[in-house]
Amino acid sequence: MSTQIKRKPLSLVEKLEISNDFNKNNLTVTELVKKYNRPQSTVSSILKAENQEKIKNLYENNLINPSSKRMRGSNYVKIEEALDHWFKSVLVYKNITLNGPLIQAQAIKYATMLNQTDFKASNGWLN
Repeated sequence: MSTQIKRKPLSLVEKLEISNDFNKNNLTVTELVKKYNRPQSTVSSILKAENQEKIKNLYENNLINPSSKRMRGSNYVKIEEALDHWFKSVLVYKNITLNGPLIQAQAIKYATMLNQTDFKASNGWLN
């Protein structure tokens, strides 16, 4: 009788650990399953080349929270990069107060400049 391992979502950091163990320590899938107590299908999925690349990219570029269980990125990366650059340049001025509506208005300007007609700077996007 085999013991069933309960499926539980892994954080980005845990996925990166599994990937690094596979690449650097040359552990097999079976060894990783035992070490991390995860189903073989989960470990195998993480070890696919495209998933390893995605995990590494998300972690190194801080595109999502490292404790996040889902690897969903933004659909509007260019807008958010431009907004991040604007945000950092505005922080130089100590007397400017940034709030939600101001950030949303700036995001809409960048969306217009980048021809992103489907972008909406909603409160959900801002959060």
